[in-house]
Amino acid sequence: MKALKGCGKGWSKGLTKETDERVAKRYGLKHSIAVSLAKKGRKLSSETIEKMRRSRSGHLVDKETRRRISIANKKVFEYRRGKTYEQIYGVERAKQIKEKISNSEKGILKPKPHDKAYKEKQSLILKRLWKDPKYIQNQMRARGVRPNKYEEQLRLILGEILPGEYQYVGDGQFIISGKCPDFININGKKKIIELWGDYWHKGENPQNRIDIFKPFGFDTLIIWTNELRDKETLKNKLLIFNGEVEVS
Repeated sequence: MKALKGCGKGWSKGLTKETDERVAKRYGLKHSIAVSLAKKGRKLSSETIEKMRRSRSGHLVDKETRRRISIANKKVFEYRRGKTYEQIYGVERAKQIKEKISNSEKGILKPKPHDKAYKEKQSLILKRLWKDPKYIQNQMRARGVRPNKYEEQLRLILGEILPGEYQYVGDGQFIISGKCPDFININGKKKIIELWGDYWHKGENPQNRIDIFKPFGFDTLIIWTNELRDKETLKNKLLIFNGEVEVS
């Protein structure tokens, strides 16, 4: 491709596709499609794939970037609307690909379900990964986990009656035996507070979670979301658990 005059490093800074023909030509949709076709079928080395995986691990996309991606996707959708494959990419789709698509639409080709051995293998892999604290923390960050409205209510109550005692760690900051507690004491006491939703944890036995943390020396208090309605009773329960007041 012939180099454009004045297209050195940083040449397009401050320019847009609407204000400069060079930018429109170099970064327009047709150019992007051409680059995509040129790279099609290229295989990356295992080292490159691993570097890419590490660079993206735990990466969070901010709201502004998501907004710009959404706008770009809408433009691509509008460009492709009503056009054939050949009109979009400038090449004819391979005959065998056409047949596969046609058969798939007719229901002739059905996706083959994974066999039992494959499912068991995948299950073992995921179970092993979810016991790795680093993997869990990366998953929490990637999913943008943050306190929900009930956890925020409990956090405010704890800050009011036990300031400087508990910290929210439900975003993956603290992992014990593959589990991520909601609140943990940061003032020298090995105590954990878990907030359970009446819907999501319906039928579960709180003692099972208590027994998971017990071997590590932690005392655990399970709070149900319906207990947030009676704040005075809840505050007294929290004070007793933290050893601030004696059980009457």
